[in-house]
Amino acid sequence: SIIWMGDIKPKMTEQEIINIFHEFNIKPQSIKLIKDNITNENKNFCFLSFKTIKEANAALFKLNGKKLPGYPGVFRLKWEK
Repeated sequence: SIIWMGDIKPKMTEQEIINIFHEFNIKPQSIKLIKDNITNENKNFCFLSFKTIKEANAALFKLNGKKLPGYPGVFRLKWEK
């Protein structure tokens, strides 16, 4: 199950994003930070993969709209289509 996460800050790394989720005891199976092909900078979104729909749904329910620790803004999460 895959969730889209938006409003990724320009300097965030995949490991930082995983660490943030771990702070909430949510363990994504993997993460794919999308980068610009020319500049190699973040395109401000990523995809998080979870083992089950239940885990992905729990992440959405628990975090969507909540303050993003250590960064300005909130979690922007939705199901990947």
